[in-house]
Amino acid sequence: MKTYFRTIQFILCAILTIHLNAQDYSKKIAENSVEIWTELHPKVPRTNYWGVHFVNNDTGVAVGELGAVIRTTNGGGKWLNVNTPFNKTFRGIGGQSEGRIIAVGDSGIIILSNDYGESWQLIQSGTNERLWNLQMINNNLGWLVGEGATALKTTDGGFTWIPQVTPLVGYPFYDVSFLDSLFGYITAWGGQILRTTDGGVSWIVRQAGDQYTLGTIKAITKQKAVALGFAGKHVYTSDGGESWQFRGYLGVTFRRMAFIDTLKGFAVGYTGSFETTDGGFTWDLRLDIKSSKYIAFPSSEVGYLAGDGLILEKTTNSGQNWFRTIINDNFTDVFFMDDNKGWFIGNQTLYQTTDGGVTLIKRTDFPGDRPSSVYFLDSLTGIVGAQHKIYKTYNGGISWQEKSISGISGNAGDFTRLFFITDSIGWAISYGYVIKTTDGGENWQAKLNAGGFRGIHFSDSLYGWVSRIYSGIHGPFKTTDGGKTWFEQINSSLYETFDVFFNDSLEGFITKLDELYHTSNGGLIWELVPNVTGFLSGRFSNILKNEIFLAGKLVYYSVDAGKNWEEVPELRDQFVEFIRLLDVNNGYAVGDRGLIIRLTDSIVDVGGNILPAPEEFHLYQNYPNPFNNSTSISFSLTANAKVKLTIYDSLGRQVKRIADNEFESGSHTINFDADGLASGIYLYKIEGGGFSEAKKMILLK
Repeated sequence: MKTYFRTIQFILCAILTIHLNAQDYSKKIAENSVEIWTELHPKVPRTNYWGVHFVNNDTGVAVGELGAVIRTTNGGGKWLNVNTPFNKTFRGIGGQSEGRIIAVGDSGIIILSNDYGESWQLIQSGTNERLWNLQMINNNLGWLVGEGATALKTTDGGFTWIPQVTPLVGYPFYDVSFLDSLFGYITAWGGQILRTTDGGVSWIVRQAGDQYTLGTIKAITKQKAVALGFAGKHVYTSDGGESWQFRGYLGVTFRRMAFIDTLKGFAVGYTGSFETTDGGFTWDLRLDIKSSKYIAFPSSEVGYLAGDGLILEKTTNSGQNWFRTIINDNFTDVFFMDDNKGWFIGNQTLYQTTDGGVTLIKRTDFPGDRPSSVYFLDSLTGIVGAQHKIYKTYNGGISWQEKSISGISGNAGDFTRLFFITDSIGWAISYGYVIKTTDGGENWQAKLNAGGFRGIHFSDSLYGWVSRIYSGIHGPFKTTDGGKTWFEQINSSLYETFDVFFNDSLEGFITKLDELYHTSNGGLIWELVPNVTGFLSGRFSNILKNEIFLAGKLVYYSVDAGKNWEEVPELRDQFVEFIRLLDVNNGYAVGDRGLIIRLTDSIVDVGGNILPAPEEFHLYQNYPNPFNNSTSISFSLTANAKVKLTIYDSLGRQVKRIADNEFESGSHTINFDADGLASGIYLYKIEGGGFSEAKKMILLK
């Protein structure tokens, strides 16, 4: 019960930090500290996508795990999240030219959109089996297949689906391919292929090669077809499916195929992709195409890929080249000079933004290989750590110069971390080296050569620590003379450490995979900090006015330099890698699969701009709060106005609009029913008459 009330106070009042650690730290309340986290990128579910379908070259929908549905109307230039009440994983998608799109997936789910993907309705399938794929042959006729020998047929455009009888009972069906209303194939478990020539009235079953399962099939002509599957199994028919020739193993577990014409096609899978130019008889490996789950060509020139980790890629030249429509890099570092100008590191790629992280510019002109860390001394002077080298700019990143590093023999590796005590004194680490500069990054000198370096922190110009991830019993390193000498902390029993932070020469913190440790005597004794856990693989943020964050699968923060820690529930399971503070309650968080989040104490609109709220109205805290399952939201107006009252989740995604109409001046109360929403933190925002304001509320079911 005590922990329950601590959580409520933390969210309602501001930030309340009252964890007690082994030192019996006292309670501390951070006043006037209201944090709001707003996702700037990618603003769509950062999940695995299983299918993509385009009605034309511009309008398309991608679907994926946990009910993810996203939509574009400009050819993938911008994707928007489509809020639906469905939470099942969608694994197949199809449609036709009239704007109707159908998606299928787990537990027999079928959903249909009749307006190019803007709104969706649930369609009864009559089964709870997992549905894998579908094909609309024309505007009315279509097939879908799934596990449990599920084969369903529609003749009314997907509104009703009729079970079909096949010779196989209980076998999983994985893919379907029809040439016309009569002739088609279905792939089944164990390398079996079903063929019909009368629209499913009758079927023949053929064993295609060994019993390895075939996951995807394509009917090229009435005579020729190709099927691919587990371990790259490749079979081919030239006699209309009467017999199948085993062509060998291509080494990839294939998921889908798509053909531009009867000769040229592509196949994608878990560990690679292939191209054919002879109708699927032979295949060539395409190292430049990402491992994917789905591929589709709405036209002969334009194609799309969908896959794990928010892969959504596009080609405009018939598959010769592919590019990302959403940047899904795993961001590891960020540095902002002000609210708008900043830099990001993702997958050894350097990005720049001039609009606060809403738009990212890939800096392909950066001269180094594998940029891995970034730090700016001022708006013009910046440093980037790269593979074996350090680079510096004097003109805001227009050009970069390589800087000398002395004392390194052989390859240094990627310089993944930069840390500056002053504008002159700074440090950089790679896996094997710790290097130092005393002239603002003009020259660097190696100060330590070992292995497994992960994090670095100096409390002043003399006292510093380096954490290590290294196999065996290897501890972190400590220096007390500015890096002239280093001492491995073999007596600490702290091995495989991720990151380190010290307030001064005595008090500090260090993380292991799932634990946080505290010392008050310079590392002689380390004590476990209780209740701070959850895959702490990220980094400590920089510290400003005693505010500091610790990132990972769970994110924690402290307003008293680490004496007390509280979880940030809005960032749970977001896999944040690093938070860079510009000021108290002001900064940026980055993480896996393209995640960029802004931290402010104000409301941020979809463009990342801060809205100050006017004073001629008042939005009250909802009551009760926390609530289950309904709460009242009250507001007062000084004049008649059209008012919108919208509910957002903790990452700024709209989940429900509960008012959008005219209100008279005075006080008003609206009841909000949270049916269909999961427990968590939500924002309710009022807009109208030239004003806007938002507040937090907690749903506890």
